[in-house]
Amino acid sequence: PAAPESLARWLPDADLYVSASRSDAAPVSLMEAMACGLPWVCADIAANREILLRGPGRVGACADFSDPDASARAVLALLRDGARAGLMGADGRAAALRHYDAGRAMDRLCGIHRSLGG
Repeated sequence: PAAPESLARWLPDADLYVSASRSDAAPVSLMEAMACGLPWVCADIAANREILLRGPGRVGACADFSDPDASARAVLALLRDGARAGLMGADGRAAALRHYDAGRAMDRLCGIHRSLGG
């Protein structure tokens, strides 16, 4: 695995983020890619679909990575359509800042705790 400081250097230079992981319950790497403005193609699992639905538009695409042709088509479609990929990246960054900002998450958690009498 790459060190976090390496990812911060490399992700902004990428054109697309791809993850074939089918077991990620909390895909932090996907959120990091979104924060960098990258469109993505990821395995079609519940956690990735949930993130896909949080965006203001389409922020990425889910693909069946058990089918190499289908996953390759999904990746190539975004690489070939720069305008669509750019919109997805911008929408993903907006969604990441709105939904996955650590400070906002902590504020929400503290609010829930207070509302429960804590």
